[in-house]
Amino acid sequence: MAFSNKKSTILFIFAAALSSLLSLILNVEATSRGLQGAAAAQRSEEVDPALKRLCFSAEFPHECASAVAPFMESGGTINAQSVLQAGLKLLAQRSLKAIEQAEKLKKESKSKEMTDHLNFCEDKYRTIGNSTEQAAEALPAREFNKLESQLGSMVTAINECEAVFASGKSPIRDVNLMLKMAVKNNLNIGNFVAMPIIINT
Repeated sequence: MAFSNKKSTILFIFAAALSSLLSLILNVEATSRGLQGAAAAQRSEEVDPALKRLCFSAEFPHECASAVAPFMESGGTINAQSVLQAGLKLLAQRSLKAIEQAEKLKKESKSKEMTDHLNFCEDKYRTIGNSTEQAAEALPAREFNKLESQLGSMVTAINECEAVFASGKSPIRDVNLMLKMAVKNNLNIGNFVAMPIIINT
């Protein structure tokens, strides 16, 4: 009987300890999520209001402000040209990440057809990277037709990549979406480059 009571006591202590451990883990996770949320909110608040106002004209305004902000020159004038310069840097980064993702998916691919599709998309991403460089050169030279042409060709490249996959079957759809949002925002902001809008900070 004493052995049974001792065993019950041990089980009770073990259960209590396990419950405390689980509670601690949940509290740590909740705190972590809270800190992450606070950090994200802080980053949103830190976006310059002038940049937010200019990005309001973009097709994806929140994406424009939050994604472009890290590429803006600190203390620089905020106008259409400076935002577009930053947007092109963002686009260059995303095209490189798209290539990396295509390479990763090719290594995981189990079919030649999928690998061929990914190779096709990777070529398109490289084209986007080259077009981004051309657009960046056209901007300071104020070659607006060339700028618009290069950005427009990127939309075509993204659509061609997406089209090779069956409907809803693209493993790289999210990458294409992020690229397309950046390109379209750049096209929208580019509309103002010929008539620079300087917003005092």
